[in-house]
Amino acid sequence: MKPSPYLELPDAADASEQDSQVPLPEGARRVAVIDLGSNSLRLLVSQVGGDGRIQVLNCVKSMVRLGEGAFENQALQPQAIERTISVLKTFARPCRSYGVSKVVAVATASVREAENGKEFTERVKAETGIDFSVISGPEEARLITMGVEASLPRADYPRAYMDIGGGSTEFSVSREGELLAAESLRVGCVRLPKAKFREVQDYVRDKSVMPFKRLLAKKPRELIASSGTAGAIASLALSMRTAEQTSVSSDTTVITIDEVRAVVDKICSSTAAERAALPGMNQKRVGVIIPGAAIFLTAMEELGFNQISITDRGLRDGFSFSILRQKD
Repeated sequence: MKPSPYLELPDAADASEQDSQVPLPEGARRVAVIDLGSNSLRLLVSQVGGDGRIQVLNCVKSMVRLGEGAFENQALQPQAIERTISVLKTFARPCRSYGVSKVVAVATASVREAENGKEFTERVKAETGIDFSVISGPEEARLITMGVEASLPRADYPRAYMDIGGGSTEFSVSREGELLAAESLRVGCVRLPKAKFREVQDYVRDKSVMPFKRLLAKKPRELIASSGTAGAIASLALSMRTAEQTSVSSDTTVITIDEVRAVVDKICSSTAAERAALPGMNQKRVGVIIPGAAIFLTAMEELGFNQISITDRGLRDGFSFSILRQKD
């Protein structure tokens, strides 16, 4: 399996800076997409050539945990705001180095629900020049679907998609580029950090009865998951399968529901320190892996899938593709 294309930035001080200008081929153009979730902040730089082919040039991810404390307090918290702005300031240099023609920044659940969300985006614009748009849950689901579907082989049957975020979880069903259904649930691994596994399962089932019925009505034959939570669960499952630490790439990885249940048994019977020592465990997800796994397994059970494909494509890819396909 190929390594993940993401360069993890533990904090702003460790962010590497690119000093040299990357030449732009004739007829090509570049865009940068910044995806601000409730847990992770991502930068994706992509290029479309004169032949219309789209190429990913650079990916950067930092787990700034903007949603930490936001859902309990209905407001973004000062420390989380400072962490996020600090990392955003490091994004300007790679954008300049690649000579991007457009920077698009989108924020999701933690910002759209916070009472001080507008105040936050205004401060970000003043201090970094980055102008965030806050998108709705259904729009988030649509863009995630576009980004993931572009990396898959064509299929003439409906596929279901799931993306577990920090503040919300998006589901959709699509067939050959046609979006058939899109749902956004207010459940996420940052929103429910202290809840026990069974409590999260009950909460998800309560909130998903009608959304899941609408998804199942489209008769999806395959379930595909994106997001860091999905990748973390897959890495744990693969490590248990092979006794080696592995990572998820844009090439889809398939795991079974029995493997997911084995991961659940392992993490729920472990202390935080023991979870941190598990092969394949992302250290920054130790505190949110249990609610994330509860959402993940519950969705598989309720939607009736015995296996699931995992990819690292997602929202930022969908936005990037939609922009690059536009005419200037």
